[in-house]
Amino acid sequence: MAPALDVREDEPRPGAIRVSLDGELDLANAYAFDRRMLDIEARQVELIIVDLRGLTMLDSAGLARLVSAQRRARRGGWRLVLVRGGKIIQRVLQTTRLDELLEMTSDPERYLREAR
Repeated sequence: MAPALDVREDEPRPGAIRVSLDGELDLANAYAFDRRMLDIEARQVELIIVDLRGLTMLDSAGLARLVSAQRRARRGGWRLVLVRGGKIIQRVLQTTRLDELLEMTSDPERYLREAR
């Protein structure tokens, strides 16, 4: 049985969804995560914050789903912001240089205070 990925969401303000991930975003869970993101994106929100702080593992399949979500955000006109994860997760993002492509923050509350 694959290690679980727990995906929780809340709406801290109208038009903004926060998605909190706990566990492993890997091949076993990446496509279920992607389907969940597509469902959230279909609500036509202006901001999606994906909190990576609870992740314990991130592999190439998970990275690909994050990049796909970023591409959809750019095409669709909403903002996707990732909350920096722990050292292991950040090392993966830095090694692949995706930390330069994806919008990242250590202060997600700042984005929730901003008006569009």
